[in-house]
Amino acid sequence: MPELPEVETVRRGLLPVLEGAVIARAEVNRLDLRWPLPERMADRLMGKRVTALRRRSKYILADLDSGETLLVHLGMSGRMLISGTQIGEFYHDHPAPQKHDHVVLHMKGRKTPIKAALLDQRIVAGLGNIYVAETLYRARISPLRLAGDLPELSVHALVPVIREVLAEAIEAGGSSLRDFRQANGELGYFSKHFQVYDREGDPCETPGCDGIVTRTVQSGRSSFWCPSCQR
Repeated sequence: MPELPEVETVRRGLLPVLEGAVIARAEVNRLDLRWPLPERMADRLMGKRVTALRRRSKYILADLDSGETLLVHLGMSGRMLISGTQIGEFYHDHPAPQKHDHVVLHMKGRKTPIKAALLDQRIVAGLGNIYVAETLYRARISPLRLAGDLPELSVHALVPVIREVLAEAIEAGGSSLRDFRQANGELGYFSKHFQVYDREGDPCETPGCDGIVTRTVQSGRSSFWCPSCQR
């Protein structure tokens, strides 16, 4: 059984990854544990920021900005692994859930722009460069904004906007930029409704805004946005 020194070592290893970061998604894979997991655990964790990671005796406590605290006990042989980010010697190649991975937390890094987070198919499946640009414009969020800095309400508010943009694009038959066509040979006409994408130098369409649509390159991809509207 891990004793206090081992638990403190685990806490210190998790500190650079968890403290200050946002839980983008939580997966609860086992419900039949000796100690039942809390009700709606995944929903209660999603979108919450870890404000502090501390230890009490043999327990690791992750304080959340919701006012709740996630209590972790390693039991007889439990462990916590970090994957996807190089953090000294605490990194492990861990691409697929294993039998004893009871809970998996997907974190929004503090240094990840919201544009990159929305393009990450592990966080939001189905969004591409065009629809991320249009979504962020309607939500009035800068593509340069760090995902971890977004308030919880702003994160939740993105969901209906994403659905709205995708529904309108489907209704219009998609976006024909080069050679895309519908199954019947027709073009996709959502491109006629672009408010920022591929409109560099055009006036912002928001009533009362005198901003100009700007193009910024992020990780080799073009981001179109209005610096006046999107903060």
